[in-house]
Amino acid sequence: MDLRRKNWALLGKWWHRFGEDVESLWKRIVSEKYYGGKREEVDITAVGNWRTSRIWRDIISVGGRSRRLKNMLVEGFRWEVGEGKRVGFWRELWVGYKNLRDLFPRLYELSKNKLGNISDMGVWEGEKWSWKMEWRRGRIGREKDEEEVLWEVLENFQLKKGVNDTRRWIHDLEGKYMVKKAYEFLAPTESILEDQWSKLIWCRLVPSKVSFFGWRLCIDRLPTKRNIMKRRVSRQEEELMCGLCCDMVEEANHLFCMCKEPWIIWVEILQWWGMETVIPNNILGVAEIFVQDVGKIIGKEMGACISLVVSWYLWYWRNSKVFNNGNNIRGRLLEMIQAKSFFWIKNKVQGCVCSFHEWKVNPVGCALSMRRYKRELKLFRKQQKGSATE
Repeated sequence: MDLRRKNWALLGKWWHRFGEDVESLWKRIVSEKYYGGKREEVDITAVGNWRTSRIWRDIISVGGRSRRLKNMLVEGFRWEVGEGKRVGFWRELWVGYKNLRDLFPRLYELSKNKLGNISDMGVWEGEKWSWKMEWRRGRIGREKDEEEVLWEVLENFQLKKGVNDTRRWIHDLEGKYMVKKAYEFLAPTESILEDQWSKLIWCRLVPSKVSFFGWRLCIDRLPTKRNIMKRRVSRQEEELMCGLCCDMVEEANHLFCMCKEPWIIWVEILQWWGMETVIPNNILGVAEIFVQDVGKIIGKEMGACISLVVSWYLWYWRNSKVFNNGNNIRGRLLEMIQAKSFFWIKNKVQGCVCSFHEWKVNPVGCALSMRRYKRELKLFRKQQKGSATE
């Protein structure tokens, strides 16, 4: 038995209990002593101060000891929203992989109620919940884009009157924090793909609208026909067929991976990068190819960028075919992906001296030259800093 891992799992249990035991005597004592009786949640990355007892300091700082511990405790819990009285609208993790404060930073700055709970962001109209957001001023530019995505996210959530908010631990089927499973989870292993991908979605190489799209794709919030059916907008079976092949029900994994035409596009993209492999039948499996396999050569960030661009244009093609009968796009799709990925990367990466023709013919060579320039620039700046110090 690894005693250090066992100790971390037990410390995590105390941190979890502090968040769950709302009215317990021990929590009221700790809250009064260290947080003035006002603190609801513990900052798990905090280290405490000299007045904090050694035991409590170990408990509240457990998540800051490693990335895997933080993933298990901070990002491993999801709120099941009832009335929304305990869940912070902006700061808590209750939708997707990030809190809304990080997903929509511009809107967060505009909000009149940054510390409010979900229940403070709307009103009950009879038995139905209605969202009502308050802003300091009108939205402009990218703020409008963020607001549009935010409203699409909120459409999928309906509060439940008279139901308490509860936290579920995603590493257990029953949602309960178990020391035994926490110990097993902390066993040395490769980094979790979902955790990597949730970070790389927000890479600097693509516009924010593409990152929002990738985030919605990963949490299955795109308006595919299956998701539209869940909202009871469409009820007839023929209206649920894939917009590209018309053979299967349209849901995310089918549309982006299993459908014949998108599958051919992924094969063409991999051949463009000089690779041949089996295409998985799910989104995260495809992402793993570009983050792990292609990323070993050109860097994980650029690999994530390529997969996001391909997914973005597959969705664009689907919408064109469904709404505008855009069958003629298929022949130009590969070149469109090549062009857009080139210009987005060229605008963000220093030292990109390759032409579009070179990018089309030898993308790996271009990507490696960008990485080489970045390393040389970093070394040059380090040498300059050393010279200035002397």
